[in-house]
Amino acid sequence: MSSINTNTMNIKDSVNDKFMMDECSEFTRKTLKNGIDINTICGIIKEYQRKYLYIKSQDKELAKTFTMEMWWICRDRK
Repeated sequence: MSSINTNTMNIKDSVNDKFMMDECSEFTRKTLKNGIDINTICGIIKEYQRKYLYIKSQDKELAKTFTMEMWWICRDRK
């Protein structure tokens, strides 16, 4: 299978990840309601999704607990 087909399959799997999509949808709804710029929201969500997908690739059960709120708190603890 070519890398393009593999990447397409990975994207489809990610979009079908109900937990991640629900987290992102809820975050988007709340932040738009509070007047946050859509470009800022997209950047934040993209960063969360990268971390979430990495965690999911390592431990699928742990990924189910990795919420946007948890990521937001942890990202400030560098």
